[in-house]
Amino acid sequence: MNELDLSVKVVQGRDSLDINHITFENSAFIWPLDKSDLKLFVDQGALLVPSELEKSIYSSGVYLIFTDVSGIADDGGWDYIKVTHKNDLVYWEVWFNNGWVKLVFDLTVYQKELIEIMHQLELLSPNIIVQPSQIIFPE
Repeated sequence: MNELDLSVKVVQGRDSLDINHITFENSAFIWPLDKSDLKLFVDQGALLVPSELEKSIYSSGVYLIFTDVSGIADDGGWDYIKVTHKNDLVYWEVWFNNGWVKLVFDLTVYQKELIEIMHQLELLSPNIIVQPSQIIFPE
């Protein structure tokens, strides 16, 4: 079973975060912790897309879970992920580095964790920008 193990990372005040030569200030990110199976993707310059993750909580479908740090999916070669809810599990099929990566999450843990992350984002100060702030979906 794979692990989401996500947190909300906030950069504010005098702090900034540089990802692939783009500097972010007063920003929040959904961020994988060390034991997360999503860390590999973020380490390659991807950002998790909160609105798409939120849609995947209750429904199967195709979602842009990752995008380039610029917000332009095509810039990082990111495409939609097939998310399937079946038999108390959530399956992800991710095209990554010229091959398919399949991830499987426990449905109850998946929903609980993502609902908590979304709640944390809602509680942020209005001057904190949830990243990516603009998304251009793949063509």
